Amino acid sequence: MSVQLTYAQQPEFALGTINGVAPHTIVSMIAEEAITFGQATKRGTDASSQVLIDDAADTAHAVFGIAISQASLEAGYPSTATTSQANSTWPIGVAVGCVRDGVITVEIGNGTTAVAGDPVYLNAGAFSSTGSNALTNVVFESDSVICVDALGTSRVLANVRIWPSS
Repeated sequence: MSVQLTYAQQPEFALGTINGVAPHTIVSMIAEEAITFGQATKRGTDASSQVLIDDAADTAHAVFGIAISQASLEAGYPSTATTSQANSTWPIGVAVGCVRDGVITVEIGNGTTAVAGDPVYLNAGAFSSTGSNALTNVVFESDSVICVDALGTSRVLANVRIWPSS
């Protein structure tokens, strides 16, 4: 009898991936503009079916959701022209999975780092651990880590918890 000693593992920190074993709520919406994996979204022109990048500049508000990566959306989904793997972006007009409730990995901008439990800020579309007005429905779930992707790009990533706003 043989024993499997190795397993394919999803990294704990990969931009736009769903983390944790708790249930998650994901809503599919149509991208009204190109949206990067792990980016905050807000309702679009047609609020019932479209999303845009939430590019608010340090205002206290609730984001609609956070865009998941293609791999999180559907395991084994073939790599096609649906997404650009070079920049991890959903193009205009495709269905984007937006986490509304759960834990997801995001990139932290503005040269900041995060500590689990800290409030999350949105500064010109970039998640941050500093600002004046924290988001009302997102909190850091993990400390930040520096990750280097396959192209050698260094990013500061952290897991955040989002919950539905009223």
